Amino acid sequence: MKKIQKEISREESKQIMLDILKDISRFCDEHNIKYYLAAGTLIGAIRHKGFIPWDDDIDIEIPRPD
Repeated sequence: MKKIQKEISREESKQIMLDILKDISRFCDEHNIKYYLAAGTLIGAIRHKGFIPWDDDIDIEIPRPD
């Protein structure tokens, strides 16, 4: 079976990552799990009010006990 791949734009990629981050946030909140934004995701949220323009991932940390 041939795998079909679709290229997505950087903006589409960022929207997908934001949707994933929202889902993770909702899950963690519902289950009382602490989590933190880290690295480029944290810098982007503070300095750029979103993503760092060249960043292509999300960085989340969860303490081991959680």
